[in-house]
Amino acid sequence: MGEESKEQEVSMETVAMVLGVILLALVPLAGRHMTHLVASALLLALAATSFNLLFGYTGLLSFGHALFWGVGGYTVAVMMARFGFGYVESVIGR
Repeated sequence: MGEESKEQEVSMETVAMVLGVILLALVPLAGRHMTHLVASALLLALAATSFNLLFGYTGLLSFGHALFWGVGGYTVAVMMARFGFGYVESVIGR
């Protein structure tokens, strides 16, 4: 029974990798809205995963990573709105 689950894990990893490659190949064909939507979903999934690792496995309740995320987003918005920087320049921190 342990061997079957090991084979299933490998096949799920393979499927995930193939789907990831296909999605990356479709990026040039997608519009700006779809690209923004997928990027936002992936960023939120990353935040949820980090919260799950921190709170779920260790039992530590800390919102420090959310604070840094918020400060970074606010800083980019201020740099774009008040100082006229572009998005990439603001993210890099020119």
